[in-house]
Amino acid sequence: MVTADEAVRGLVVPCLSRLTDHLRTTAKHFLTVESAEETSFSSLAKHTSAQALVAVGEIVWAHEYAAMSGDDHQRRHYHPEDEAAVRLTIARPSGLVIEGYMTAGWLASPSRFGVVREPRAVGLKPLAERHVAEMSGLRYIVVNRDVVAAVYFLD
Repeated sequence: MVTADEAVRGLVVPCLSRLTDHLRTTAKHFLTVESAEETSFSSLAKHTSAQALVAVGEIVWAHEYAAMSGDDHQRRHYHPEDEAAVRLTIARPSGLVIEGYMTAGWLASPSRFGVVREPRAVGLKPLAERHVAEMSGLRYIVVNRDVVAAVYFLD
């Protein structure tokens, strides 16, 4: 999970489903992360902790490291015709722009988290550049709609 200022890696507990589904349905204010490793984007310092609490509202984007090729549920429910090419301008950190593909219905759904497939990020400021490096090579990310300042639909 990535907030504006840091990346937090570890095991979200309890998480009885995919992280994407968990973020979409949780009513909790904090997620518990065991075996947490925090990387500060401002200093690049790394810290470890047996347990950390991450505020759900502060998550800018997240990624679950799982074998995508073995995800039958995702394959069955994937409909590329429902996706649109978009450019997201992120409010925090400022200077982060993400292009990719998402379902347009996510913006109007009750869930604040939605999947952006094939993300390509640009960092216009140093803190945003750290997000770009963290996101590099990922096939999808889960974005918090509450930190999106603008959505542009691309041709």
